[in-house]
Amino acid sequence: MAYNRRMRAAVSVYSGLRIMKSPALVLFFTLVAGCTQPVDQSQADGPSTAPSDLAAQDGGMSMDAAPPDLVDPGPPPELSTMDPTAGDWDTKVTLTGAHLSGITQVTYGGASASFTVLGDGTLEATVPIGVGSRPFVVSGPAGSATTAATFHIPTKVSSYYPTMDIYAANPFFVYGYSFTGTTVVEIGATPVTSFTVVSDEQLSVQIDPTTQSAFQTVTVVAPGGSATSSTTFFVRCTRDEQCPGSYCVNGTHACN
Repeated sequence: MAYNRRMRAAVSVYSGLRIMKSPALVLFFTLVAGCTQPVDQSQADGPSTAPSDLAAQDGGMSMDAAPPDLVDPGPPPELSTMDPTAGDWDTKVTLTGAHLSGITQVTYGGASASFTVLGDGTLEATVPIGVGSRPFVVSGPAGSATTAATFHIPTKVSSYYPTMDIYAANPFFVYGYSFTGTTVVEIGATPVTSFTVVSDEQLSVQIDPTTQSAFQTVTVVAPGGSATSSTTFFVRCTRDEQCPGSYCVNGTHACN
């Protein structure tokens, strides 16, 4: 309304000036009329939208929302039982506990294990191939948990070194799984008197000089069972550069 009154007044003066035919005054009042524009009341009073709403419209985070790193992930996972506690690779193992619904990773001996969350207190994991006896570890945003017990893989002999001529005076290494607690190592049918459990996957064996030369196998007896190599090797008493075909007969070096 005020704007309309100002415009009518300016037009009246402008008309009167035209009658007076004063170019300077006509120009002055023309400029005044042109500068008298209506004011957008919504702009004058500031934005009507709340800052939090503006942030949401712009794709930003609301001022009332907690930063992502401050969101409570909940209580950490807990593990109480494991069933079964022994088996071969690819065995499905049920882990029970609490707060397991948020689990994002399960590992076994450092290897990733496939798993399915069955509920907040239960999940099922599969023992990965190529890993010995180990505990399971579950992890998620709230933390991690490890089974108190170890899942036991059957004792296995996978390889040995050297793979050709084995000399009684040299170390003989056996590789496989679940060697912890090994009680007996046999070359052929003869138990050795000296061996060391280097790790759950390695044995260091000292072959007795009395071992008969022949194509032999190695057998390991441990809590995980008894395992025998699938291939054979030839045992010799000692290295004889002059007699590459040297062998042992009742612990005595011989040459053929």
